[in-house]
Amino acid sequence: MLGWVVDQLQKAEQPPVIMTYKHMEQLVGRVYYNHLDELLAENQLLEKYLWLLDGMIDQQSSDAYWLRDFLVHLSTEQKPADNDKATKI
Repeated sequence: MLGWVVDQLQKAEQPPVIMTYKHMEQLVGRVYYNHLDELLAENQLLEKYLWLLDGMIDQQSSDAYWLRDFLVHLSTEQKPADNDKATKI
């Protein structure tokens, strides 16, 4: 569903005012808390989520800012660990 929402926002002729959509901050929070593993596993979904967070940050969302900060830190921290596992096998 998140992919579809982002696709619709990206199709807009003018940059969307994301923060005018009701419950958008609640949506990105729930995606982060309930579907973090899926975000980190699927690069395309992660890119769409980051695009959405960037748009919200541009529109002054402090929730989106700290979610993006945690997510970027977590994704960069997790990738070297995956490489370490591969070399140990």
